[in-house]
Amino acid sequence: MASDCATRSCTANQLIGARVAPSKARSVTGSGALAICCAGESLPVAHPQAIEQQSKPRSPRNGATKVECRCIRATLIEMPALLSISAIVSIALAQVPPANDRVSYAGESVVRVKLDSIRDLRLMEALSVDMWSHGIYNGEAEFQVTAEQRRSIDSTDLAYCVMIDDLEAAIEAERKRIEAPPPEGGIADLAWFAQVKDLAAINARLDALVAARPDLASIVVAGQSLEGRPIRGLRISALAVGTPAPAVLFDAT
Repeated sequence: MASDCATRSCTANQLIGARVAPSKARSVTGSGALAICCAGESLPVAHPQAIEQQSKPRSPRNGATKVECRCIRATLIEMPALLSISAIVSIALAQVPPANDRVSYAGESVVRVKLDSIRDLRLMEALSVDMWSHGIYNGEAEFQVTAEQRRSIDSTDLAYCVMIDDLEAAIEAERKRIEAPPPEGGIADLAWFAQVKDLAAINARLDALVAARPDLASIVVAGQSLEGRPIRGLRISALAVGTPAPAVLFDAT
């Protein structure tokens, strides 16, 4: 029994995670992450290890309890790497698969299902491609399903609402936004941060910053990601590497 979800707050990060295949995306990210570290001290470098999806309760509406999904976000863990530099700014982001590795999700959708028992959960595990929720909240969880699986759910007594009706179309629309030419405004234009970026776009941004201010900015490599990609960072300092000086570490997703 289907209904329309009152609110859909899933964001671009979820769709990119889905493109990698959610079952894998939630265990290990395919990231060639960028790390940041600072200097004067020996500090471990952080890099992405897992992706998780969380949900939080929303206020009841018309007697029904809803759940608002939050974006998938990269969880950072420490890896043993020592750097001595003045200041590095970095970003961690899951790597978008090459075009020839893209998976088609034609005909698939994401639904939020009311689960009243263990039987309901086991049934949905059998009738879905993957469970998107990191757990069950207020008796509800989200699942990725094919068109055939959705018809099978319709034949049961499970109540659900549709979060993403056409997963393939949603992913492709997001990809077009990511790959669209950047707006004018140069490297200082904050509009660059309005959309999630893939690894190539992030590396290009870092290289542009270095080209604009070679007297202050330089690229550093803090090692490799779990999939063998260089973990690049941006060092911002006019001092030579290793010069004792106060430093600040910025690390973000």
